[in-house]
Amino acid sequence: QEGESKKQELENIAKQELEKKREENKEKAREQIPILLEKIMAGESGEIDGITIKNKICFTSSENYDDYFHQTFGKKLIAKDSKAAFCGSFESGPTVRIMVYAGAESGVNSGEIAKEIASILGGSGGGDAKFAQGGGKDTSKKDKAVAKAKSMILG
Repeated sequence: QEGESKKQELENIAKQELEKKREENKEKAREQIPILLEKIMAGESGEIDGITIKNKICFTSSENYDDYFHQTFGKKLIAKDSKAAFCGSFESGPTVRIMVYAGAESGVNSGEIAKEIASILGGSGGGDAKFAQGGGKDTSKKDKAVAKAKSMILG
């Protein structure tokens, strides 16, 4: 009985730590995203904070970004410029996930990219031309999936 409650207590502490980390990441993203968007809209290209940028088409597989960052950044980027697109890959628990956002004039098809990358990872993905996501549990193929996603979005 006592061992069980100790285990529960440790699980609760772990959950609280995870939640705290998520909140810290959100706070950081709220500060970081407007600065990144400003640089991208100003036409900066190359590598900024782990994000590869080429003519407002962006890609990252940086460990520093979670799903909150990817969703918020992707939505805001394509809302600012219909020629912009974003593809982010990240680990979430036992899976590797991908999110793709594409402005109407970007020439990027989010659904195609998400489906292709998820299939490399042994999972599934889908969506429409503007937004799609997917993932899979075959983390051994992460590097291959990341390389393919990067080449598909950046050309």
